[in-house]
Order: sequence, then C-alpha cells, then structure tokens
Amino acid sequence: MHTDNGLFDDLERTIAVGSLPTDLSEYQAQIVETLTRWGVDSSTELAGSSLRMDRAFLKHWLPEVDALFSYRIVDASSFRAVRMKRDPARTQLLLDRVAQCGGATHRVAADIHHSANLLRVFEAGSDPIPFAEVDRTAQLT
Repeated sequence: MHTDNGLFDDLERTIAVGSLPTDLSEYQAQIVETLTRWGVDSSTELAGSSLRMDRAFLKHWLPEVDALFSYRIVDASSFRAVRMKRDPARTQLLLDRVAQCGGATHRVAADIHHSANLLRVFEAGSDPIPFAEVDRTAQLT
C-alpha cells in the first residue's frame, strides 16, 4: 500500500536531504493554531477511519493536538457500512459522488479529506469538497 501511494519514495527523498524531524513538537503549535482557528474545541469529536491508531498516535506524538478533541470518536466509514446494508444502490451513488472529489490514499491529508467528505455526504447531506493536492516534491527542497 505505501509503496503504491508514494509514501516510501517520499520518505527516502526526505532522508536523502537530511530533513527528518526527531519529534513532531515543531509542528504541534501550528496544528493547534489551525485547528483552533477552524473551531475545534473539547466538544469536537475526532473523526476518521482508523481512529484507534490515530488516537494512540496523537496521544504519543502530539498530545496538545489530542487534548483539543473530545474523548468521543466518529468512524466515518461506519456511516458507509450501515447505509450500504440498508440501501446499497443509493449508498453507491453517494460513494461515487465522494470519489469524484478524491478517495482514501493512506496518506494523511487525503484520508482526512475523504473521511470529512463521507461525513458531509452521509451525515449532513452536503456536497463533497474537492481535494487540492499539495506538491510534496516542492516541500522537500
């Protein structure tokens, strides 16, 4: 999976230029500031599709980010699974709408985007939002 999605190649390039952080503390303040600006507070549930792993990662590496969220978690993929059992044809139409704006790639930003779109479409009845891919190669130089 990570060979196909480019993660290993990106890591190898980053290692080659010697820019790997030893911890994530330099990013934590920026993440906290951004999430706070977006309205995340202690009532905001952590949402995604691999939340047990995400929550453990946040607690260990980014405890201030973890502390922003409620103890509750929302598994976005469960909305898809429940609705697929109840109305497979309609659910597939909604999944196709989500897929037009990007899918899960096992890369952080794209997976967050995909989970947010699942929640937007299945729970809120809103349209999915297109994903703007960041040029990762420009970040490595």
